[in-house]
Amino acid sequence: MNTDGITVSMSKGIKANFKLGEHLIEYWGSAYSGKEVLKVDGELIAESRNFKTKSVHEFNIDGKACQLTVSVTLLRKFSSVISLECEGKLVHSYQLTYGKTRKIAWYLKAIPFLLAGVLGWCFAADILTLLELVIFGCLTFAVSELLMKDQGWIIEEQKPCN
Repeated sequence: MNTDGITVSMSKGIKANFKLGEHLIEYWGSAYSGKEVLKVDGELIAESRNFKTKSVHEFNIDGKACQLTVSVTLLRKFSSVISLECEGKLVHSYQLTYGKTRKIAWYLKAIPFLLAGVLGWCFAADILTLLELVIFGCLTFAVSELLMKDQGWIIEEQKPCN
């Protein structure tokens, strides 16, 4: 999922860009390695590894104290909030939630089960060997996951209250 300032991917992590005046603040974080990188105008400000559910990076821009906070909620539903504050005021914030992004008709969801039934019948009738059954079953599962996927990242931009 991609919006103007943020890109989210399970494999590539979170990449967020914030504009503060003429300055560009870039954040990248990986859920797998725990690595976090913070840059201001291309200059490395902070680099760390963090597996905690909250990460706070403090830095200065033009003499102003700024803070980038990444907060992850794992229990109810997987969501994150990444926000930038400067001089104690919220500049920009994004809410990232992993959930349903589209509806799929019930009859389309039944296709993988029908194919599994056909494969099972072919195996029982000695048309398929066990190896062929496993291969075709894995292919059916992989194709249905690719085509019938209804999960993804929902990115909501949260405007500061001024």
